[in-house]
Amino acid sequence: MRYKIIGLFVCMLMIVPALPVVSAVNDQNATPTFSGTINIKIVAKVFEVDDPYNLLGGAIQVNDTLTGKYNYDSGTPDENLNPDVGTYRYTSSSFGIEVNAGGFDFKTNPSDVDFVIQIFNNYYSQDGYIVISINNLQLSNGLLVDEISWSLVNTNDLTVITNDALPTTAPDLVDWTEINTLRLMGKHPSEPFKIYSLKAHVTKATKEKATDIHGAGSDWNAPSMTIPCSYPLPFMQFWNKFFQRFPNLFPILRHLIGY
Repeated sequence: MRYKIIGLFVCMLMIVPALPVVSAVNDQNATPTFSGTINIKIVAKVFEVDDPYNLLGGAIQVNDTLTGKYNYDSGTPDENLNPDVGTYRYTSSSFGIEVNAGGFDFKTNPSDVDFVIQIFNNYYSQDGYIVISINNLQLSNGLLVDEISWSLVNTNDLTVITNDALPTTAPDLVDWTEINTLRLMGKHPSEPFKIYSLKAHVTKATKEKATDIHGAGSDWNAPSMTIPCSYPLPFMQFWNKFFQRFPNLFPILRHLIGY
């Protein structure tokens, strides 16, 4: 009965003037219909601590777990003219990144935001996903934070990124096995030669509830380590891809399919 209802629904969709929208599913460069804030949570494990002047007081050690989050607007235009590189810059206090480590909060300065996400599609034989915050708040002990960044690079499989569009889901960490580095670095405020640097491997990235431009929530959460369901029927596979691309369309059909 469930598939009969779905079949009727599909037939109805085929006679409405929505064909341009459906065809956009197969257009790698089509702009997603969802425009709003994307929230990504991350968990990471420290693999390198470089703090020769003990600025952090030993509060962060190798194998420590870090947690963080960053958010951005999925409707932000690409300011890079190169078709293989997407540069999405944020200066609003609504966006940025925060990482909690050893009792310290490494956080974008909301009063002076310079937060960038860059996407590289087979650029010099590399796919890449880069998140970086340049202007950041001082730590609670007064240390400066010069950079908060997360870099993902893949040179083996250049199909991880298929265009320079801004993703609306968390990176799938299975695809990024070469370089996956969360970096925190800074210096002493009055003795700039005294620097510190932390590197961590992100072990989990999960998209939390998104908020659209009207302030409404969307429940299309996407844990980066979860393998999508495999549908046995071709049209079910089509709708699975469709709802990944257009998560807010046809909520009744989404419910029936169980997406």
